[in-house]
Amino acid sequence: MDPTPSCPVGSECQLPIDIILRSSDQVLIGAHATNLEQWSEGFPPADGVLKSTDGQPEIVDLTEDGETLRTLLQCMHRAQYPDISTLDGEKLFELAHAAEKYRVHSAMAVCFGQILYPNNIELHPLQSLHYAVKFNYPKIADLAAPHTVDIPLDEIKDLFGDDKATILAWVEYREAYLKAYDTVITPPTEGHLHPDCAAWRAFCQAVQAELPRSLNAFLMTMASEEFVEMYMTYGRKQAECIGTNCYPEYAHNCNAKATDWATAAHSALFEIPNISSYL
Repeated sequence: MDPTPSCPVGSECQLPIDIILRSSDQVLIGAHATNLEQWSEGFPPADGVLKSTDGQPEIVDLTEDGETLRTLLQCMHRAQYPDISTLDGEKLFELAHAAEKYRVHSAMAVCFGQILYPNNIELHPLQSLHYAVKFNYPKIADLAAPHTVDIPLDEIKDLFGDDKATILAWVEYREAYLKAYDTVITPPTEGHLHPDCAAWRAFCQAVQAELPRSLNAFLMTMASEEFVEMYMTYGRKQAECIGTNCYPEYAHNCNAKATDWATAAHSALFEIPNISSYL
């Protein structure tokens, strides 16, 4: 008879092993029916656990791998929680999805905090967005979404599958960036008193030369959150091109139109709605 597998917490745990979990990679893990009931909402009640015909604990097959289950079970004890900061992105999200699936609130909180930790969302924007939408964490969704706008639609469709509502929400969200690009790159064409003003033409050309030269480049810039520097371009070029080079009688009008363009660009860049408003 094979020995009963141990609890992931180790010798610190003195509870009897009365149920065995078998992972997708065939790892046997000792567990405690009472803990599964008390610390989660996704496992059956303790009095529903059966013994096998030879008196050994029941073996229950689960779809998660051994590492994920062992970490999850450590969050279901009166003991120090495991350090999940060393998990790579794939393992972190596997644990987060398992915690949500079985409603292990302690692990849910730990995973939420780790995903929210600086750089994790930027490193794993698609996984963060998927996790946030699936389990209703709008804060993470809003932080992750800007880092996905340069990703092809086909990848979004593959990620969300049959969730047409979320795919549509992402498309509408990305559309706001497309409209912003038009505003940022296109100077005002109305209201100029002297359309042949060389200073105005130089200003427009100088601004456009420093802005992203294509829609995809713009989306990548927005995804990397470098748009503050993009916005500062307008003021710098206005001072360089219009300040001393414009006809004195037209300088006020040129400056006013330059300010209008900068103001419109600011609104376009900084007032894009959060994706949670589309969900």
